[in-house]
Amino acid sequence: MKTHLALLMMPLLAGTAFADGEPLATTASDFQYALDTISPVAVKAAADMPATLWRASGDAVEVVAPDGTSDTVSGDTWSPTAGGLWTLRRKGQGLAQDTALFTARHGLFGTQGAGTAASPAKIVDADELVDLNAGGGYVFALEGSDSLLGVLRLPASTQLDAVDGGLWRLVTLPAGCLYLGPAIAYSTDSKLPGPNRKARTRETLGFAYTGDSWSRTTAAASTLTFVTPSGASEVRNLTGTGIFPLRLREAGLWHVTLAYAGKTLDSEINVAADGTTVIMQ
Repeated sequence: MKTHLALLMMPLLAGTAFADGEPLATTASDFQYALDTISPVAVKAAADMPATLWRASGDAVEVVAPDGTSDTVSGDTWSPTAGGLWTLRRKGQGLAQDTALFTARHGLFGTQGAGTAASPAKIVDADELVDLNAGGGYVFALEGSDSLLGVLRLPASTQLDAVDGGLWRLVTLPAGCLYLGPAIAYSTDSKLPGPNRKARTRETLGFAYTGDSWSRTTAAASTLTFVTPSGASEVRNLTGTGIFPLRLREAGLWHVTLAYAGKTLDSEINVAADGTTVIMQ
């Protein structure tokens, strides 16, 4: 199976088929053909080489290797000599569409890598991880085109995890898990059933409310009740989901209740008075 570099042929057809406004040849029947416009073209096996180069007579093809070195091919075929991303350009008319990309798998040249942190594998095309049957813990670098990460196919029950040095690692997902996030540290106040807090009389606090357990139904009703340290009550009847701002101006222990859909959430807020403290010795 040979790969035909059709992109190098297209300017030839456009430039010579209709010289002087007249067709050079016609046919009475429809002509069917296949054209692979996927770029880059993936060289996955030895059977994919060599590539046949179609171009105008006298034109040459410049080949830029993955390491940046370049050479010129004047024959009709070309094969990669190393794994990585190759750029081929037709030298002659210098048209933009005369450029094509090839990726060659490192496994064809014995430079794949072991897939470990000490020896990361080198991945160049979208299907390579699946074809390698890579599993959890497999470490690799991407050496294909800039779009490779977006089209990369992952083996079943795995996801990507970025690691140091621009590398990637496959992570095995537990059964039934769609995504596994990294461990994060957070703090929470678990004293008593409600979110008990401290505040000062100068502060305006925001009290979250909902009528439907934060499902955000706009018509769902709830009630916020504020009981001051001196025993006075203030009630707010609310709908939907939001934040109710209130400045607790009385120092002491406030009791706040959110009632909705037969449920009650309670919290206590210890409010300290603002003022000036004079220490005398």
